[in-house]
Amino acid sequence: MELAELRTLYDRLATELAPSEYEVVWQGPAAERPKQAASLGIDGPERLAELTVWDSGEAQLQLGDLADGHVTEERLRLADAGELAAAVDRMTAWVTGRDG
Repeated sequence: MELAELRTLYDRLATELAPSEYEVVWQGPAAERPKQAASLGIDGPERLAELTVWDSGEAQLQLGDLADGHVTEERLRLADAGELAAAVDRMTAWVTGRDG
C-alpha cells in the first residue's frame, strides 16, 4: 500500500471540507519506524473518525460519537487504492452525517 495515496485523499478532503465545521487532520509516516504508517482524521461537531494505514495494507478505522462517547474500531485489510478510497469515503460519510 502506498501511503502517498492516503496523502492524496487527505489533500482532496482538506480542500473539500475547508469551508465547513469539519477539521481534516494528517499525520504522516515517521522515518525512524521500520513499519511505516500514516493517519487521516476528520473531526466534526458531533462525530469524529480516524483511519490509520500501514504500508503493509493493514488499517484501523475508528468511528466516534461525541454525544454518547461510543467508539467503534475495525481492523481492515486494504488491497488497493479503491479500497482505501472506500474506507475514506465511509469515514467521511460517518462524520458528516451522510451515512444514512
